[in-house]
Amino acid sequence: MKAHALLYAAFCTLATSRSLFADGDFPNTVNYTTFHDDTLTSSEPATAVTAADSKWDQAVLSGGNLWAGMYSDDRKASFLFKTDPHAHDPTIQSVQSVHDGDMYELFEKWGYNEDDAENAKIDKECDFDTYHKIKRAFDDLGIKTESKGNGGPNQCVNLDHHGGPKVVRDKDDNLPPVDQQKYIDDSCGKEYRVTGANFEFGVNGKDGMLTLINVISPGYSAQRLWQRKPASHELPHVRSISDVAWGFWNRAASGNLDNIKYLMVAMIMNEDTRSLIRQAHETLTPKRSETAVWPGFDFAMDTPAGQAILGSPVGRWAGYFLMQHKKQLGGNKYISKVKVFKPDVGSLPYVLFYADGHEPGPLPSPSPSPELQACAACETTDIHEDKSKVFDLLSTTILTLSTPQIANEGAALNSTFSSTNNGIG
Repeated sequence: MKAHALLYAAFCTLATSRSLFADGDFPNTVNYTTFHDDTLTSSEPATAVTAADSKWDQAVLSGGNLWAGMYSDDRKASFLFKTDPHAHDPTIQSVQSVHDGDMYELFEKWGYNEDDAENAKIDKECDFDTYHKIKRAFDDLGIKTESKGNGGPNQCVNLDHHGGPKVVRDKDDNLPPVDQQKYIDDSCGKEYRVTGANFEFGVNGKDGMLTLINVISPGYSAQRLWQRKPASHELPHVRSISDVAWGFWNRAASGNLDNIKYLMVAMIMNEDTRSLIRQAHETLTPKRSETAVWPGFDFAMDTPAGQAILGSPVGRWAGYFLMQHKKQLGGNKYISKVKVFKPDVGSLPYVLFYADGHEPGPLPSPSPSPELQACAACETTDIHEDKSKVFDLLSTTILTLSTPQIANEGAALNSTFSSTNNGIG
């Protein structure tokens, strides 16, 4: 009872402070998966080392949280990750995403534009031989490399947050300039500005592969377009990489959603992630200084290196994708290992997460709380949050509850919990 009281108090405090960030709200941009984060401006070596170590530790913590959340059943995972701020009773919380299905209507509602002509233009980017030069990888995985336009299984899909059907046209029925485009949420009449965000994925439902190719997040794009930092309530409710990925996966693998086997990130240019990858290679025996061509190097998820890559700016979406769709995936799906490699031509690293599954037992099906049911139509209920601080505060309490599934994952997982439980701040 005391443990539950502590959990309740902690959740209420965090719900009030709203100090956590949605994974789509980080100041991230990707140009071929290039995320923009705050970068070091100091040239002092000591400062640089401290910052690098801090980013490594934070990535390990974030990846460890996601790993535990994927392994846990829905209710146990909800203790690690605070969900809807309107649901104050932790016993009915869920890590399930509030967004589901093919998302055609949701994308349109929130100002997005899908264009078959644009998809045709980027079709070449889903040829993993000619364009990506990673044919040997696909051969070993037993997947054809050709794009959909060339008769293959790999379809490129693009989503823009401008020029959509819901964007208000001018008196001549023409689209205004992007920085002046607005759309209206019909459920409550609230007006929003477009952000200029862009998502691009390669989807292969037959072979179970989902590839993140190009992303500019709504939060970062809005800051550039609007010339100011946007408030969370100004952004589209559907904005996280994992939610957008789920919509595209739902279309490609309808009727066989649990067939997800591989989540890949292509041509990583983000310097923070590349730094984490370099540090991960230094943990190998013998140490490595750079990424190797296929088959590259594998990193187990019960190691700091594997967790750092999962918790990196380009890796987190994969963990959320699996953790927040337990029900649709038939139970727990988790990342069993991550492989880092580079193409036969070029030096930019690729990250390949391997998705696996086990039987966690029946998942809870709690009824929505009265508070959640009464949510205003225009109130943001985004639950895609990197909640390392929640885990820091609650991990010791959580492990004293009835959590044999987490505890039995082995000494490595317990070591991860104890080594990352350093309190808030």
